[in-house]
Amino acid sequence: MALNVTDPALIPSVAARLDKAGFPLLVWLEPQYTVDGLWGEIGEALYLHDANGNWQKRTRINNTINVFHPRVRQEVCRWLEGVSSALRGDSRILGYELVEESALRFDVSEPNSAKVQARYGGYSRAAVVAFRHRLEQTYASIETLNGKWGTRYGSFAGITPPPLLHRREPSREGPEVALLAAFQEFRAAEHAEYFR
Repeated sequence: MALNVTDPALIPSVAARLDKAGFPLLVWLEPQYTVDGLWGEIGEALYLHDANGNWQKRTRINNTINVFHPRVRQEVCRWLEGVSSALRGDSRILGYELVEESALRFDVSEPNSAKVQARYGGYSRAAVVAFRHRLEQTYASIETLNGKWGTRYGSFAGITPPPLLHRREPSREGPEVALLAAFQEFRAAEHAEYFR
């Protein structure tokens, strides 16, 4: 049986009840309830932002915590370590699931409307800072990046993530494609790092 958990203190009692019935437990952890306490510290930076600065708190499908923000990662990690340490060795628990709460896509809907529009994260201030840092680590100098991409950036601070996550120009090469590829790779790598 799967259990959707907002309060980890409930896990042992549910596991005990299921154990009596002969069922193991898969725990579906929801970290967004834990990181909500960061609102007073970092505000809307707690959630993913799209290229237009839009964000939405706790959407129906993906609860959009900002995996790019160091405080969000720190708090989720602290919480998960606490849960796993407290329940280590409990053979009634098969495992934990931690997936959609940190998706890189979030859905925005207008009040009183059934229409849902997909938005893609990676544009918050924390994400842009991390993206530029990754480029600097990869290329070492802005001259090297410009040489590889065919661009004329004056500094890494002048690089802005692409507003669209698909290629507009017909070529498979060129500055737009290089920026898009680097940004998409950054988003995937940061998401993987969050899970690690």
